[in-house]
Amino acid sequence: MTIVFYQVTIMPHEDCVSRYGGYVVTDRILCTISSSDRLCRADPGGPLVVRSQDGSYSLAGISTGGMGCHSRDHVGTFTNITAVHDWLTNYVIV
Repeated sequence: MTIVFYQVTIMPHEDCVSRYGGYVVTDRILCTISSSDRLCRADPGGPLVVRSQDGSYSLAGISTGGMGCHSRDHVGTFTNITAVHDWLTNYVIV
């Protein structure tokens, strides 16, 4: 198995809500835009990491694979780790 990395941009939450008004886009969702079409519905569980100014990386999201593949017409969707931190701490992380 090969791990593939590519760069995406986290779009403002309001832009995601206006783009997908027919879907429920809550604060638990991060939407990303990219020129790549590699992230698809078959990829749930993949990480979204952000790089800090000091060069370290932090987990920001987990791919939901929910709204199609990245393209000019679709954005990537990720579970927002910050929004579900308490749930993860209480029920998943031991």
